Amino acid sequence: MARYIQLESLKTTFRTNRITLRLPNRLVDELRKEADEKDLTLNSFIAKILIKHESFDKRFEMIPTILTSHVLFSAIIETMNESSMREVSKIAPRMAKKLAALGGWDYDVDNIVENYFSAVGKYCGWYQFQV
Repeated sequence: MARYIQLESLKTTFRTNRITLRLPNRLVDELRKEADEKDLTLNSFIAKILIKHESFDKRFEMIPTILTSHVLFSAIIETMNESSMREVSKIAPRMAKKLAALGGWDYDVDNIVENYFSAVGKYCGWYQFQV
């Protein structure tokens, strides 16, 4: 039995607005250089930066967060014993609940996956998380 997929369900486009920004030349040069390295147009690259801000940075600014390298974080985890890991792991649900309250989403598994694990996996690059 053949399965047919409607092409309309595969659309990933969204409505956009045209805006004009005044940016320092040095910043535009750096953005253009980085966009070229990633084989993106300047517009696409800036949109990607703004989408990351909206879907990740803004959410995690709501709670005090420390950015650290993967190497340092791994070293800290490796020095912990099982008892201290268990104690630290008790904090995670409270942080997820606080993030849900501040972010205005329901505190349930689906929302934790969508609003926390997917975003962290995508933008921190420490793991890939697919729903």
